[in-house]
Amino acid sequence: MTFREVRVNEVREVLRCWLAGDGLRTAAERARVDRKTARRYVAHQVDGMPWYNYGMPSKAITPKPLLVRVHLAAACGAITTITAFLIVGVVSQLAGSPAEIRDVRQLIVAGLPLLIGCLAAAGLTGRRLAGRSRSTLVRRKKRRLAAAAATGLLILVPCALILTRPAAVPAVAVAGLQITEACFGVLNLTLLALNFRDGRQLSRRRPTRPMAPVAGGQQP
Repeated sequence: MTFREVRVNEVREVLRCWLAGDGLRTAAERARVDRKTARRYVAHQVDGMPWYNYGMPSKAITPKPLLVRVHLAAACGAITTITAFLIVGVVSQLAGSPAEIRDVRQLIVAGLPLLIGCLAAAGLTGRRLAGRSRSTLVRRKKRRLAAAAATGLLILVPCALILTRPAAVPAVAVAGLQITEACFGVLNLTLLALNFRDGRQLSRRRPTRPMAPVAGGQQP
């Protein structure tokens, strides 16, 4: 049986593209190998067998499962919190008494620190995971998260604070603030949901199945 020689530059280029967030197809094209070969290189790395012999520092290519889990938990927390705010806000406006509406508004304001914390954690961990990636999906996620954070701080938080005391605001202004809050809340939820979808797509690009030895059962 003959074995193909594993070239140093191939392994380096495939892992570099993979760590930057590019897909296996892009990594294979840049390294000038086929997709199956690129998948084997990446699977070999994910399986916990770093390519020490090729000058790739193990610290730079070690996966960060804890950081990924924190990022996922923060994103899910933000989506869940915004969804809960929208649902209880709409239900209270449609079927609640003035006292119940006031209680719901105070509850929303009390939950704002949780939402801000989730957004901040998602942004910080996402930036750490992205590194210097130039992937299109990563750039989209960054822009969406920045837009969601700006919308929340500049529009949703002021609306929530003002609506806790509707008596001090004209009725027309209260209605306008409620509509604005609902519209931008849906917008924020959509942006975060799209980011969640793209994040799952990025994670699926990284195979987790172990690979067979590259050359006769020996590590290259």
